[in-house]
Amino acid sequence: MNRLVMGVEYNGSQFSGWQWQRGLRTVQSVLELALAKVANEPVTVVCAGRTDSGVHAQRQIVSFSSSQTFQAERWCRSLNALLPAEIKVLNIEEVAADFDPINDSCGKAYRYRLWLGQCRNPFC
Repeated sequence: MNRLVMGVEYNGSQFSGWQWQRGLRTVQSVLELALAKVANEPVTVVCAGRTDSGVHAQRQIVSFSSSQTFQAERWCRSLNALLPAEIKVLNIEEVAADFDPINDSCGKAYRYRLWLGQCRNPFC
């Protein structure tokens, strides 16, 4: 099995958070379904940190294993063709078999933005 890591960005407005939830659209479920189609096998992802419903992410680090030996460019191109506009894979690279995005993380940064205006902000 090959261990891969990818950088992912997403607009979480239309998702019920990161983690699989029965009957709900989540980032993890959409990513795993796309990966399974590309890899032609079930794929489970692990991310460096989960997000709540409606939360966006930039450079989310996600790892997965697959028996496929595609080059990184093919993984990215294939996944981005299948994923909805709200999710994009930025890059993919092979890593050591024991890589864990949670334990091997060097840090995380969070930025909270609250819109307090009376009119709806199209960016929130």
